[in-house]
Parts: sequence; C-alpha cells; structure tokens
Amino acid sequence: MAQSQFQLLTRKVAGLPVVVTPTGPDAIHLLKRADLVVSMGGYNTIGEILRFRKEAIVVPRSAPSV
Repeated sequence: MAQSQFQLLTRKVAGLPVVVTPTGPDAIHLLKRADLVVSMGGYNTIGEILRFRKEAIVVPRSAPSV
C-alpha cells in the first residue's frame, strides 16, 4: 500500500477501535492478535488466515502479483 493510502486510511479510522498496521517483519505476530484481517487474496496470506482461524475480508487481486 502506498504511504499516502496508509495515511488516509489511518485518518479515516481515527476515533474508532481500529488499529491499522503495515505489513512488516512481525506480520504473523500481528495476525495472531488480530480480531479481523483485511488483506489481498494471496496464497500464503489466505493460508495463514485459515491456519489461525481469523475473521477476514479478502480483496481479490486484479492481476497476478509481480
């Protein structure tokens, strides 16, 4: 996600019980703690969401990842 989009999303959820976090080296730790995951529909991400039995909103990819 572009930095400008991340900042816009962060501003839009201000005051809500929501934490927006970028992907990082500790993504599995964040996934384990999440109540809901919003993600692109990549193979590994879907596998991790299922593995940890998380509620998820999955956005389909419009084309294969580069």
